[in-house]
Amino acid sequence: MNNELEFFKNNPPRCLDNFKATSVDAKNIVFDGHGQEVNPFFEIKCKCGSENLSVLGYWWENPDNKLNFFIGPISLKCVECSEENDLFDIKYHGYDAELGHGYYSARGEGVKKLFECEACNSNNFKLLTRFEYTEFKDDFPEAKGKEKELFTWFSLHGECSSCNSSVQIYEDECA
Repeated sequence: MNNELEFFKNNPPRCLDNFKATSVDAKNIVFDGHGQEVNPFFEIKCKCGSENLSVLGYWWENPDNKLNFFIGPISLKCVECSEENDLFDIKYHGYDAELGHGYYSARGEGVKKLFECEACNSNNFKLLTRFEYTEFKDDFPEAKGKEKELFTWFSLHGECSSCNSSVQIYEDECA
């Protein structure tokens, strides 16, 4: 497992290509997922170096329980240089998308909305991503060479740049 974790820390998935992504230890933050032990964490910054980013996505009301959730596709906009880049889309990223299995999560369309801190309504965050992986499977030929893209859970965590509140912004099961 240590070799796998090191591999993923040094080989982040392509959804991070438009950002400065630095591998970090974040064991003090609680994340949902499948309970796998291979979970690399990355701090996300704009290519300009700014750590203050706004998160854009969609609000969706679950028709079964009427709860509202922030869903993807997710993009990030830099507070400093105003550059906006896509971060995560369940249709294109993760285990099921990479292997052509489709996606089963709600996915927004139309005009994206800014995610706001519940404590102070700011929309500027320092961001951390988490990718959960299962162990490598040598008997799965379709996965060969795609290992870094085969994460089974994606999480986006934020620390509000205004009030320092810690918030789980978005997560999705990818397998």
